[in-house]
Amino acid sequence: MKYLTKSKFKLGLECPTKLYYTDKEVFPNQKVDDPFLEQLANGGFQVEAMARVMYDDGVLIDARNRVLATQQTDELLRQTDAIISEASFLNGSLNVRTDIVQKRGDYLKLIEVKAKSSHSSESIESEFLSKNKKKLDSSWEAYLWDIAFQTYVAKLSYPKLKTSSYLLLVDKDAKASIDGIHQKFKITQESDDQRSNIKIEEGLNFADLGNALLVEKDVTEIILRIIEGEFIHSNGMNFLDNLKMLSENYVADIETHSLIGRKCKDCEFRLKDDEHESEVQLSGYNRCWLHDGRVKQEDLELPKTYDIHNSGFAKKVMAEEGVLLAKDLDISHLNNPSDKGAAYSRHDRQVLQLEDIQNGTVRSEFNREAFAGYQQKIVFPLNMIDFETCAMALPFTKGMSPYETVAFQFSHHIIHADGKVEHATQWLQTEPHSFPNFDFVRALKAALSNNNGSIFRYHNHENSVLNQIKGQLLRSQESDIVELIEFIESITSFDPDGNGKIEGERCMIDLHRLINDCYYNTHFAHSLSLKAVLPAIIKMDNAIQTKYSKEIGENGVTSLNFEENHKWLMPHLKDGLDPYHLLPKPFAGLDDEQLSSFMSEADDTVSNGGTAMMAYAMLQYTDMQQEERRLLELSLLKYCELDTLAMVFVWEHLDTIKRNII
Repeated sequence: MKYLTKSKFKLGLECPTKLYYTDKEVFPNQKVDDPFLEQLANGGFQVEAMARVMYDDGVLIDARNRVLATQQTDELLRQTDAIISEASFLNGSLNVRTDIVQKRGDYLKLIEVKAKSSHSSESIESEFLSKNKKKLDSSWEAYLWDIAFQTYVAKLSYPKLKTSSYLLLVDKDAKASIDGIHQKFKITQESDDQRSNIKIEEGLNFADLGNALLVEKDVTEIILRIIEGEFIHSNGMNFLDNLKMLSENYVADIETHSLIGRKCKDCEFRLKDDEHESEVQLSGYNRCWLHDGRVKQEDLELPKTYDIHNSGFAKKVMAEEGVLLAKDLDISHLNNPSDKGAAYSRHDRQVLQLEDIQNGTVRSEFNREAFAGYQQKIVFPLNMIDFETCAMALPFTKGMSPYETVAFQFSHHIIHADGKVEHATQWLQTEPHSFPNFDFVRALKAALSNNNGSIFRYHNHENSVLNQIKGQLLRSQESDIVELIEFIESITSFDPDGNGKIEGERCMIDLHRLINDCYYNTHFAHSLSLKAVLPAIIKMDNAIQTKYSKEIGENGVTSLNFEENHKWLMPHLKDGLDPYHLLPKPFAGLDDEQLSSFMSEADDTVSNGGTAMMAYAMLQYTDMQQEERRLLELSLLKYCELDTLAMVFVWEHLDTIKRNII
């Protein structure tokens, strides 16, 4: 028999058609399912392990068979008092496993543990409800409907017990009072049961963890309002109607379709890039579009409305006006024009892209007037920098809060006035018991003090990280606080008093912003992220292909990590124009984007590169041989070096374009 579980209920709420597609081999699913990597990415099972230590007199139900697990749960709940981890509730076709259940007499307390962050200082209403209190906060909706489902099934199973519902969350207001908490919950690969892969330090008591880092939030009232239908899900249906539809259709294997919309953009039921649609093999994604009936099969590969650059308008236009394909858009559908002076505005880029889609044109445009504002700031040699960071649930050292930024690596390329490209410096700190941030800034300061040239970053990450480290320095006892803060302020923009940003005298130039303001290219399509811009640039720029298809020793580019015979590009190979594809992948061939998908359960404010964050997490949380550690560190160095080399590619292309167009 098929059972609607928590994960299936969550998937069905996202899209009922996904529930039909799941677990069917005929519909390929590009979402990688690897419990070990998921643990590395978000710390969710480490937080669960900490919660079990918090309720250290509880019994873990480790039976995987749902009937046996339910029987074991029932036996424990017959006692007057009980604490159960992974309790199983089974009623008809509904089955849930609840992280922690506490029974006291006639009272049953359900506790769902999440690695998501909360603030103990915030009230239930202010955190989980919208400003008008009539809707659930969108960032919490999925979590609250999850515990509502568990509560409903538990109530069906034990109607005579008074049931309450809690979320146990990571408290961002808390500060660790001891060092090395993360080392007390190691991750292993010794068991097929993902929760058994957390190795808790022998003899560990909750008191050994110092200050409490988890906070319980009583959401009983909100959960009852969800179950009773007061809160409507974002899919437009109440709780019981959703449950009835999903459980009946899943058990009976009935295909259910919802309207095509913005939500389809991130659908995982697609074919791989090198696979082709056919009558025999049709992706679930395209199957939905055809079933909708408003798009013909020959138009399936055309850009969709949500493929327009920065398309915040897409959700409304697709839902209310039924405009599904970008070619059918009108300028009136786009974002309103805004005055950005000479620079391209969001509206400008949308209009240009729409014209290219409708006319079938391909073009490059360089905004000379907008670039003039950057030109006066650019001083050679050019310094390209990239940071790798993480923000994990369990703090590394005393005084840190959960999800506080840890900067563990940077790479630094220099472009000289004569065109020479030098991988000048790099820095990496992976020791498990260290807090690297202040040494990180010291090393960066030393690297950038060797010349007075302009410093480039790509997007906001580096600026944000340095400002966060400045805050950490202000709370520290470091002897060189003044010197380090002066350096940070000299290369960043910051808002000291809320009255507007100040730019340091050597403030980093955002290469992403420069492209956004000054350069339009049809091939960039809807995204200006480095991972989207880089392949487009390489494919269209023969000079870059020629230069970087040569061995490192021949093309005038130095490297700190690669052999002289390494080639950044190999045009004769499949994917040979993707320098990241030519790197050895440390995680079973998974790329950065796939690895990033494992971070969905972590704190919403965390944004890290998948490969680097995974590798760093493995170095922190797992026991490995010295040779394994060395190889993983080398992999980190190569990935980060390529990130700043990618910025070099972008700059060289822009330099060619502006010389040829202007």
